[in-house]
Amino acid sequence: MYKLVYFSLIILLACSCKESSGEIKHLEVSADEMVFWPEASSKTVSVSGSSAFTATLAEFSDPSWCTVEIIPDKAGNLKVSVTDNEQIRQERNTRIVVGAEGADNKFITVRQTGAEPALSVKETQIVVNENVRLTFSLEITSNIPVSFDLPEWITLASGNPQTTGRQICFFEMVPLAAAEPERTGSITVRAQDHAAFDNSVTVPVRQSKTTGVLAMSYNVRNGVGMDGKTDYQRIANVITAADPDVVALQELDSVTVRSNFTDVLSRLSELTAMHAVYGASIPFNGGKYGIGVLSKEQPLTWKRIPLPGREELRSLLIVEFSAYVFCCTHFSLTEADRKTSVAIINEAVRLYDKPVLLAGDINDTPESPVLKALRENWEILSDHRQFTATSDAPSATIDYILGYTSEKFTCSVRQAFVISTLASDHLPIVADILIGWK
Repeated sequence: MYKLVYFSLIILLACSCKESSGEIKHLEVSADEMVFWPEASSKTVSVSGSSAFTATLAEFSDPSWCTVEIIPDKAGNLKVSVTDNEQIRQERNTRIVVGAEGADNKFITVRQTGAEPALSVKETQIVVNENVRLTFSLEITSNIPVSFDLPEWITLASGNPQTTGRQICFFEMVPLAAAEPERTGSITVRAQDHAAFDNSVTVPVRQSKTTGVLAMSYNVRNGVGMDGKTDYQRIANVITAADPDVVALQELDSVTVRSNFTDVLSRLSELTAMHAVYGASIPFNGGKYGIGVLSKEQPLTWKRIPLPGREELRSLLIVEFSAYVFCCTHFSLTEADRKTSVAIINEAVRLYDKPVLLAGDINDTPESPVLKALRENWEILSDHRQFTATSDAPSATIDYILGYTSEKFTCSVRQAFVISTLASDHLPIVADILIGWK
């Protein structure tokens, strides 16, 4: 009897305590630490519990770089976002407090690592012809201040080494002595105040009174090889293997039905990683047909001049670079038109105050009247003793690279050759030319 009363009192007391204190609540987070890289980004963490929760940054935190957001459409998830940490090798920390009524707070530590030192220079080498200019520039990208190691004949003209981010610094050269043909040196860009960061960049510099140009001319027959197959990669491989500074190309479709609406020169530009300038000679097959120039250096200016052609109109494409002018052409099949083209070209280039090169398919042989007319003002720089067409059984030279004769400039050939390939019906020609100033 007494035992029964005793146990009943215990049960009543337990029920009374539960009613007075309320239901015990719980709160859980899926991670108590979140680690971020220096770049701005976001991550989520799951929160579970028996009631609604809140999330705030700890009072000691700087709220400018870290934010916390409860995702409305995903109950129980927190979105944590951080901004870029540009402090070099300096980690930053904060803490998120997650709370719910009747439950103990949960804490999430947020850590973001500091940025690593980074330094890059766009240019891999500098070659300056002092007859053209005595200045050059370097494009530098860094997240740290830098310094320059310079030879005594180079000075910094503009740019602030203490500036971080992307900047272009300009440098000036002391002119060469009269008896000094060229000189070489280097610029070293170094990181400041980061001894553990050994990533200096050295750029070779050459100052000269001459300019070297590796020129190429290639009638590509729209990429059609002697096997009858169109293969732009095959043409690009021939060009890339020769590694020219500038290329004159003939017989190029631009978005024609025949080329399956391919812009052939643009495609070759992509495959060779060279700049492209196109000159359309005629409308053709739903698009255009003409000539083009590929170059390592970005052209300054260019223009197309129409040339006569009774079977089809022809073109002269004039492309200007910093130290020289490069012309591409494809002459008519008619001799009278070719002779007229010579006079038009001479008139077009005579006003340039730079060395001028001409390259292309002239459609005539070295002993012809057309070449005789050309040689009155031009010097053949390619090896005209080697035949250039057709590629499977060469029997004639009709492709040339020439230099315009001038009282101010000289052109000498260091090497000239013809490349053996069946990628087109013509053979590509190459001339390694040294341009000098008198």
